[in-house]
Amino acid sequence: MKFFEVLALLGALAWLPHLIKIIKDFFSMSEIEIIIQKSGEVGYTSLGPIFNIQMAFSVSNKDIIISGLKIIFTHESGESKIFFWQGIAQKFAELKRYEGESLSWEKEHSVLAIKLNEKIIEDRFVRFQDEEFILKKDELEAKLFKKISYMRDDNNVDVDSLMKSEELKDLESYIKHSLFWKQGNYKIAFLIESNHSFNIINNKYDFALSILDIDAFEKNKELIGKSYLNVFKLAADSEYKLSKIFWNWRYPVIKKSS
Repeated sequence: MKFFEVLALLGALAWLPHLIKIIKDFFSMSEIEIIIQKSGEVGYTSLGPIFNIQMAFSVSNKDIIISGLKIIFTHESGESKIFFWQGIAQKFAELKRYEGESLSWEKEHSVLAIKLNEKIIEDRFVRFQDEEFILKKDELEAKLFKKISYMRDDNNVDVDSLMKSEELKDLESYIKHSLFWKQGNYKIAFLIESNHSFNIINNKYDFALSILDIDAFEKNKELIGKSYLNVFKLAADSEYKLSKIFWNWRYPVIKKSS
């Protein structure tokens, strides 16, 4: 073997440990499987469009920490929207009661991270919302609450005045125009964020909304003002008991994409 061939061989051998590490890391990369319940909870309230789902995570090869979770919704028309997780709950127990009713105990978690363990399937109820909507809504809501604060400083929270205020009209108009849900088919894709490399499987699904579903959401628009009326009355009287508002929700069947 010639001198330069020997040098080339030594150079190649020097890279061998690095190549082995790359191959090992690839085959030991975490693989996350998403498992969801057969129906989702689709809503539209004074909090805007909402999507809730009971889901589980199974991980193989190595443990991993999820730092973010979002869903891309794509309507058959091509319109798309990204919802981010806003809250998660973990069910610990359920007590069966009479007439088929049940009472469950859940623990609410701050949405910071979920650690996935190979030995445990993590089960969570996850609440997703449109962050872009929330930011704008918070901005408009701050103006309204500032007005309430001034009234409280003067010990004169005028509920009728607040219901007719420009601040509420602007906020209510924005919420009413934020109804994202439409009749037709939706494709959804769950996306996971982590500081570690991973593969994801079973993350694409479909569901459909009917014209009756959309009509139900349209009726919710009439309840937006009533939800803020509750807030105003409570600001005027701390002893006021909030009136129950019955929002329309829909529970479409979620199917795995083919």
